[in-house]
Parts: sequence; C-alpha cells; structure tokens
Amino acid sequence: MGRLKKEIVLYKMGIEYFKQGNLNGALDSFGKATERNPRFSKAWIYKGLIYYNLGNYDDSIFCYDRAIEINSRNSWTWTNKGQSLIKLNRFEEALESANIAIEKASRNADAWGIKGDCLYALKKYDDAIECYENAIEINPRNIWNWIGSGEALIIIGKASDAIARFDNAINIEPESPEAWFNKGKALFHQGELVKSLDCINMAIEYDPKDGASWYLKGSILSSAGNNDDAKSCYDKAKELNFEPSDEANEIAQKTQMTDHERAIPQIIK
Repeated sequence: MGRLKKEIVLYKMGIEYFKQGNLNGALDSFGKATERNPRFSKAWIYKGLIYYNLGNYDDSIFCYDRAIEINSRNSWTWTNKGQSLIKLNRFEEALESANIAIEKASRNADAWGIKGDCLYALKKYDDAIECYENAIEINPRNIWNWIGSGEALIIIGKASDAIARFDNAINIEPESPEAWFNKGKALFHQGELVKSLDCINMAIEYDPKDGASWYLKGSILSSAGNNDDAKSCYDKAKELNFEPSDEANEIAQKTQMTDHERAIPQIIK
C-alpha cells in the first residue's frame, strides 16, 4: 500500500503543478510516479500531455503508447496520440488513432475533430466536413470544428456556407482571430472587399502578430486599388516572417486545421 500511496501523491502533485503551469515540476512528479509504478497509465497520459505542450511530440507519442499498452480502451489516449502525430505531419497514422478513439467512444467530439483535421490535410474535404459536422453535433461550443468545416467549404467552392460557419465560431468566441480571418477570407473570395477588410481588421486587432492576416489585408487593399497601403501590409507580413511561396494558394488555403492548437482533453477518463 505504501508504494501505491506514494505514487498517487506524486500523481496528484503533478496535476497541481500542471494546473499552475509548472510543466517541468509536473513532468518530474509524473516521471517519479511511473518509475514507482510503470503501469500507472494515467501518469503516462499526463506525461504525454506535458511533452506535447513542450513541443516534444516524439516523447509525447512514446508516453501515449505506454499508456495504450496498459489500457487500450481509453479513447482519450488515442485522441491525444492522434494530435501529436498531426504535429509531426504523420496524417495517416493520426487518422488511424482518431478512428480507434471513435471506435472506443463514438461521442468523443475531439476525436471526430481530429479525424476532420487529418482528412483536411489529406485533401479529402467532403469527408472532413462530415467529421467536423459530427463533432459539432456532439459539442457545438468548440470553435475549431466550425472553423475547420468553413475552411473546407471554401476550398470546395462554397464560400457562402463557410461564412455561416465562421459566424457561429465568432458567436461562441468573439475575440477569435482565426474565426475573423477566415470569415474575411471567405468574403474576399466573394469579392466583398469592404466587409472582408472589416473582418481582417478585427483579426489583426486580436492578433497583431499574425503575418497571414497582414498579407491578406494587403491583398484586399491591392484589389481595391490602394497599392501604397497594400505594400505596407505586405511589408508587415514579411517582417512577421510570413513568406508565401505561392501567393494565390496561400490566400486560398491560409491556415489548415493541422496548424491550429486544439485543446487536448485534460480530464482523463
């Protein structure tokens, strides 16, 4: 019992450190917990989550794999592993993890969203939309699924439908620069330059360091014949290290969902 009590104390300490944002302290506590009991699956999951937050995706996947070896029934472990695989551009593997997560828990909205992200990255846009819509049905408060659905709709030529998706995201989170950017992008596709500019200005207000927003603002101003201000916006985008290799393509497909920071579930079931 002593060993069990000690590892639980370490686990709880790790959770407190994690809540406080002390990732190194949390990692140390969870590491000691897994040293005392290598089959402590929840501690492995949290270690994976911390490595993810630190940008160490390979170690994150290693931890999730250890947790899966111990308990393969936990849908959240597969979900989190899929998100780490996405960060490494291993979309086919991430898709497999998302499918297993959904198999374990069909109402796992995050898994449906990650599956949508994978299919989007693999250019299977209709299938991606279907997954995002499934995620929305389960959890309509997650803006990333509204945004992902809208982005895919733009690519298949349904900008009007996309705008409604971005409006839903804005209603949920009015200060989301991603939602405002994508609404502006959709309006730009429709030739609505004034409305598009208004949206991009909102995106820049909430995230002035997003080079893509400055670049799109330059494109809108250029289309309106305001070349001097457009050049200033392009210069600002360059200053922020936004360098599109194919300008038209970048405007059409700026931010894939695979670049978004989805919230990884922190409650381990």
